[in-house]
Amino acid sequence: MQIRAAKPADKEVVAELLQSAGLPTTDLNPALSNFLLAFVDGQLVGTAGVEVTGDYGLLRSVAVKESFRNFKIAKRLVNDLTKQMRLQWVKELYLITTTAEGYFSKQGFEKVERDAVPAEIAQSQQFSGLCPSSATVMKKSVEKPKIKLLDLEQASSCCTPNSGCC
Repeated sequence: MQIRAAKPADKEVVAELLQSAGLPTTDLNPALSNFLLAFVDGQLVGTAGVEVTGDYGLLRSVAVKESFRNFKIAKRLVNDLTKQMRLQWVKELYLITTTAEGYFSKQGFEKVERDAVPAEIAQSQQFSGLCPSSATVMKKSVEKPKIKLLDLEQASSCCTPNSGCC
């Protein structure tokens, strides 16, 4: 299986996969920003994307072709997107589902009340109209990237003119 970032030219095949899974496509970003695609033997078998708004992301369009389900393709896509969001400093990922609450709870998402969702997410088309108000809303905190920062004293002691680091 190969996973790669989606390109605008992929929109038609992504829309077909989403439609076959019963997911909305009317608000699909033409650039497919923050979308990942999974391929097996050159065939699109999975997709997942995140709509980023400020500090928050809305996980959406997680779909795997029926004959390729139960091979952990969705899990890999969601994990890779979570890592990508961490690098973009997204604090929390939200999602809306009518069918996959159990699946996403196993991936670390927790059910939240609709009125606890940040305004940036609540204003999205998916939240405000495309998904039914009876759908389950879930969230997952995204860990910050693990970057070790040197304090100025450490940096000045290791970076001398002859140390070769500067």
